[in-house]
Amino acid sequence: MKLLEAVEAVLREAGGPLHYKEITERVLAKRLWSTEGQTPARTLNSTLAVDIQENGSESLFVRTAPGVFGLKHARTTRSAGTPRSVAQDTTSRKLGTQEIKNLARQIVKAHPEGIRYGQLITLILDEHPNTPRNTVQGSVWNLDAQFRTRSINPCVDSSSPGLQERRNKTNTRAFRSPAARGDVL
Repeated sequence: MKLLEAVEAVLREAGGPLHYKEITERVLAKRLWSTEGQTPARTLNSTLAVDIQENGSESLFVRTAPGVFGLKHARTTRSAGTPRSVAQDTTSRKLGTQEIKNLARQIVKAHPEGIRYGQLITLILDEHPNTPRNTVQGSVWNLDAQFRTRSINPCVDSSSPGLQERRNKTNTRAFRSPAARGDVL
């Protein structure tokens, strides 16, 4: 069983949030997960923290206090057939970094003619105003490098003289989908 699955099982059984050391003790006692590492509690703590950071609202887990984790209620109370978008209000919550990256990819794909970096940031913030601007900027600043082989590459607007030289110094980067570049997906 994977570590996150084991944590989920323990938290469901407990019925509420637990400190990561208690979660580790229960996971190991029930033999749901094994490790040869010297600090399994720290491994579990960092694994949960990374899952919450990377997956944002898509994560099963929530940190209720320093070192204390529980299951998200929206995830456990919605019926199996109810989509997440119906189960929770997506505009009033903060997005995680992976969610921002995925949203940015969708926006770029929706603009085959290309989109400027600043416009991309604005569109994301308009849709999710509770997400901090710095989080959005930090998630998409190197979007072209993150998804180079998949679907997003920077484009240079030929109508703007000197853009190539300024590209890495200012907010004048633009992203273009592969279809706009003529790439085969």
